[in-house]
Amino acid sequence: MGLTAAEAFMLIAFILLFMLVAWRSAVEREASELKEANEALAPILEEFDSQESLGLAIRLVQDKRLRDLMVTAQHKPEEQLKKLTDMVSSDDMTTSLAVLEEIQEAGLVADDVRQTAPLLAEVEALRKEVAEYAARAEAAEQALAEVKKTSDRALRTGADIAQTISQSAGGEIEKLGGRVLPDGDVIFPDSILFSAGSANISSEFDELLSSFCRLWFETLHEQREDLEVVQLEGHASSEFADLGEAEAFVANLDLSQRRAAAVFVRCLDYGGNDEIASWARDSMAAIGYSSSRPILLDGVENKRVSRRVVFAIKPKTANDLVAEVLDGVVTNTPTPEPSSELINSTPPASGERGGLSNIPDIEAYRQRSGTWIKGGAEVTDGDTIFVASRSIRLQGLHAEEIDTLRGRQARDFMANLLSNKTVACWLNGEKSYDREIGVCFTDGQDIAAKLVMATLGWDCPAYSGGRYDVLQSVQQRSRVELPDYCL
Repeated sequence: MGLTAAEAFMLIAFILLFMLVAWRSAVEREASELKEANEALAPILEEFDSQESLGLAIRLVQDKRLRDLMVTAQHKPEEQLKKLTDMVSSDDMTTSLAVLEEIQEAGLVADDVRQTAPLLAEVEALRKEVAEYAARAEAAEQALAEVKKTSDRALRTGADIAQTISQSAGGEIEKLGGRVLPDGDVIFPDSILFSAGSANISSEFDELLSSFCRLWFETLHEQREDLEVVQLEGHASSEFADLGEAEAFVANLDLSQRRAAAVFVRCLDYGGNDEIASWARDSMAAIGYSSSRPILLDGVENKRVSRRVVFAIKPKTANDLVAEVLDGVVTNTPTPEPSSELINSTPPASGERGGLSNIPDIEAYRQRSGTWIKGGAEVTDGDTIFVASRSIRLQGLHAEEIDTLRGRQARDFMANLLSNKTVACWLNGEKSYDREIGVCFTDGQDIAAKLVMATLGWDCPAYSGGRYDVLQSVQQRSRVELPDYCL
């Protein structure tokens, strides 16, 4: 519309002031006449005690102007007369009239105001938008102040957990050759846990688990709001009997997964049957990494130490807290409805950001029939990931191929989003080539929705039913040509 925000606000203030003063000026003229009539007629009215006698008096008055005023006074309620008279005599009216005189001296006429009227709706929409952003900024400022209070506590979480575990079970852990690391992880060499090539837990380790698992659950439950990842990890060296490198990796992948799962299941057996045990069951995962995370000594794999089971945690960082808080601010800040004049040129408010509240969360999918899998994720591209060694095509999402810049950006975004995260996927039983079709979640939220919000993915309506469209702005929709299978 060719106006800066400052010019727009000056214009709307000017228009509203002019309209107010013009209206009140007209009222003032009427009120002045009524006041004059009141004063002139007061002595006469005191002599009459009925409307009939008042009407007779009016007919006897010869002065047309006074007669008109009397007629006006006759038909105006006393309450309205008092209100108009009080308004005319107020300081506010005097100030408004002075401003009106200045406007008229400047040469502005009513037509000038009428010509600017079409801009009024746009200016009002701009005012609402600025007010909305101001509210969000205030909410974000308050949220960041809260983050500042809690970030130090979050950063201490790993050390606090390590100290608690060391004090309560450090001696028993050391007897079995285990260690409590400063970041809160607890590591055991697999030689004391399992027989070679086996996932059966040794009796010595089982005895430790009978007391340690409940302690671990309770300690983590107290810090649960500050923990990003909690999981049982199985790790292996790069060798397996006399197999070659590739075959050894696959064999160790299976073995490390079964060992991690065996420890997790045993911990659940010893963890009790209460709220804490329920939290552990829903929040933790068992993951086998094979030989993908070896322990190196001077750049060379230490095969003995690399074979291990880790009770692993990852505390949230201050950056994680900031991201969560700001995401909550954006998601929960109410957005005013756009004015009808702008509805064709303004994208849906939720398409700008913060529309996750309109997307089904993980609980909605738990009510549907299908299969669930859970574990760490590897990213192939923006719309395909591996979870628990199964290739999953994210339902209803389109991302560009990785031979394009945006496709590579989508892949990298997903890799960062899912790094060290436990991913839960609902599979609907369908397949696309060698991939299973599903909807995947981290922290209970749809990961495909997050890619769309990052403007690196698009709604594929033929398969999504349009559920991600609310997250897209007009500009985002025009940025890519959807493939035929999405239409």
